[in-house]
Amino acid sequence: MLHPERKEYMKRLLYESDVTCIQQLRMNRATFVILCRMVEIDGKLKAYRYLQIDEQVAIFLYILAHHVKNRVSKFQFHRSGEATNKHFNNVVNVVIRLEKELFKFIGVRRVEP
Repeated sequence: MLHPERKEYMKRLLYESDVTCIQQLRMNRATFVILCRMVEIDGKLKAYRYLQIDEQVAIFLYILAHHVKNRVSKFQFHRSGEATNKHFNNVVNVVIRLEKELFKFIGVRRVEP
């Protein structure tokens, strides 16, 4: 069962208004949904019993958007530090795998390793 405070926070963050979503995640709700679908379908990110794709992606974007430490994000999302760290890293790895689909390199010569 989803923690009531966590459920309410996710509802406010992701589903009430674009303004809140943009302020907190630097992305509107429609783009957020597209990103979630991409990381799930193309990137094979897995949902867990108590942590769905949208919350994993929200944790990832929140940490990047606000340059916060693990202890801040765990408080914000009502999760353990271990959970926020694990799922942040999972999303990072998926984003790296999907870099060609997610990022457009304009006028930059890419050097292959």
